[in-house]
Amino acid sequence: MTGKYDTGLKLKTTILWYFELSKVFFRKSFIYIAIAIFVTLASQVSRIVSYFLPLKIIILVSSGHVPGYFPAFLSGVEINELIVLLSLATAGAYIMHLLLEKASEKTVALGSNLVLEKNKKIALFEKQQDIAKASYQRYVKSLANLFFITLALCFLVLVYKKLAVFILLLMVSLFALDFTLTRFFKIQRSVAGAIANNVGAASGVFFLLSFGFIIADYIYFSPPGFFSIVIGLLMCRQMANKLSAVSNEIKRINGQKNKISALFLKRNHFPAQRKHGSDIWDEVIDAGWQHKALTLIPDDDRGETIHYCFFWNDYKPSGVLSFNLVESDGSSCQNRFHFKIFDTGSTLQSIHEMTLLLDENARYLPSPKLIAHHDDLGRRYHVFDIKGFFNANSQKLEADFFVKIYVCVCRFQPSKNLIKSYKKSRSFFWEKWSEHFFKKMHVIASYSADVRHCNDVKKFLELLTPVREFLSNRALVVVNHDLRPGSVWYAESDQDKIVLSDWSRWSIEPLGAGFPANDKYLCPLDDYLKKTRITSGDVFNYKLIRLTAYLYDLDIKFSKNRVIEVITMLPIIIDAFNEVTVSE
Repeated sequence: MTGKYDTGLKLKTTILWYFELSKVFFRKSFIYIAIAIFVTLASQVSRIVSYFLPLKIIILVSSGHVPGYFPAFLSGVEINELIVLLSLATAGAYIMHLLLEKASEKTVALGSNLVLEKNKKIALFEKQQDIAKASYQRYVKSLANLFFITLALCFLVLVYKKLAVFILLLMVSLFALDFTLTRFFKIQRSVAGAIANNVGAASGVFFLLSFGFIIADYIYFSPPGFFSIVIGLLMCRQMANKLSAVSNEIKRINGQKNKISALFLKRNHFPAQRKHGSDIWDEVIDAGWQHKALTLIPDDDRGETIHYCFFWNDYKPSGVLSFNLVESDGSSCQNRFHFKIFDTGSTLQSIHEMTLLLDENARYLPSPKLIAHHDDLGRRYHVFDIKGFFNANSQKLEADFFVKIYVCVCRFQPSKNLIKSYKKSRSFFWEKWSEHFFKKMHVIASYSADVRHCNDVKKFLELLTPVREFLSNRALVVVNHDLRPGSVWYAESDQDKIVLSDWSRWSIEPLGAGFPANDKYLCPLDDYLKKTRITSGDVFNYKLIRLTAYLYDLDIKFSKNRVIEVITMLPIIIDAFNEVTVSE
């Protein structure tokens, strides 16, 4: 079923992998697993007893005598003595539960270490021992919970056979319903997500149905004794909890499948074979997606085109696929629409892009016209009208071209509401500078063989307050961090008209932020500003842009821990700042 999110296949794969893991663990640490399961089961029984006995104490206190359904050997015990004994037994059961939990943790640690030693694998990733111990512990807990469910069903067969049969039928029915629903393409992805994220709710429904059966059996049929009903109800609650626990533990183990397989399974390496994203590629491989994409185009924009062809657009933002649709009337071809498909894991990129594209000033944004956007169960589609535009995919963004694009983007003025929302949500780059930032710089400079480095750091720190003031007074513009050839388009009729089709990574920063801080780009910028006769008194002042670009580059390099490069930049930044101050 190419192009379909087959939940049944994923479940089968997970179960098979779980059994493969079980074979390794049982073969290499059977004794430890057996002891851990026994101790875990004993711990769980002790906890149930510690929860069950207080109920008996409440019944004794409220009744004033030993009820007849209590075991016969307790009938001769005086009620106050029995309350004290049961209270002591409750405390003892809970203390036993805690001691057994500690013993289980110790056994699990020994077992996981033994398996790792037998595998003789080298260090693969950070916190390898912790991940191995945690996964082994989760495996043992899941297996112990499965044993507990089995034993509980067997116990129910002895005390409440009808309830045991009902629970088995209920489990089979739920699995059958899940399997049936996931065969339908329109609902299987939503069903899979609902099941994965609401296991606790499903276990609650399981308990309520079992409770409903007990009530119906008590009212309309012939139930067993009161003690059996209480035991049955308690077992149902515990089985519901254990089913939820088993699902969650297996889900957590499967979440680190690559690392766990590399640690414990033979012929499994880390990192695992690289995947091409998630199931988004399955949909693209299925040619049916093209028809779906065409349905997103509004009728008013579609026209009477004879033939459409899709072409891959190679600008590769993470988690996004991009295609250009070319139309043909039989005699000529032209670009018509630009499609972007955001995978379910890239929803934030889509939302961030739409925030800008739907801004009240978006009509002035250098972007193709957005004609449709659609959300299909977490996968999002953006459609742009690119009629009359050509893609710069075959061109390199040479310095002159890059300068033209950057200035074009920066001339867009975001709305006051967008700037206000951005300030509430994110910090500007200079606002992230902390005291630790400069302490680290000073310490590294003190170990430098060049004494001028310490002096440069000291001078920069003296200028820090006016630098912050300078940046806070700069004009705020939108900075596009994805200026790639594949996202750049120019008009056929006017090649000075440039638009960008990717706005999934934008920020609002002072004018100059994001511009390359080197002469290869700065010199063409100065020439371009003079050529286009943008006055020096305007916000597009070359010296101001250059200083802001230097400071932004300093922040980027420091975030990448390239502190030596930062320190060597300081004299240039200090000179640029002094030049700006003198000119003002």
